[in-house]
Amino acid sequence: MYDVDTKYVNDVWLDAHKSAFMRILFDHYPLYRDAGNGHILTNVPKVVTRAKSTYITESSELTNWFFSEYEICNDEKACIGMKTIYSLFKDSDMYQNMSKKDKRTFNRGILEKQIKKHPSLRGFYRDRIKIDGKTHRSILLKMQVKACDVDDLTEEERQMAAYH
Repeated sequence: MYDVDTKYVNDVWLDAHKSAFMRILFDHYPLYRDAGNGHILTNVPKVVTRAKSTYITESSELTNWFFSEYEICNDEKACIGMKTIYSLFKDSDMYQNMSKKDKRTFNRGILEKQIKKHPSLRGFYRDRIKIDGKTHRSILLKMQVKACDVDDLTEEERQMAAYH
């Protein structure tokens, strides 16, 4: 038997050598994978999938903005066009706080791509669909603008809402 060398479990030592360990893993993983050892996780537990989805949703500034403005509904015919979403997005604090460079590059197409690939939103996106005989393009199905509580509005916002 060998005595335990406590320096290897010391947080300072581990922190100093973590890059070296990652380099070793990166170098050797392709060899391990290609050897066909069968230790690749194919059936990911549902708990892990849900946790990943929650993390992605909560860590995305775009998703946080989206779900602060829109909500999922049960109406099969409810839909919101990407043009409408982008228009509201341009009025948001998130967009207003972007640099000029980011504003130029974050156009409607980029927003649409991000929504198409986002795990929480991609299931609602349709490039083209007919609803009641009318063809819609680039929309999110079963989504609606969140109803706002009149009590939460400022006096100025109430007056603006009364005119519209």
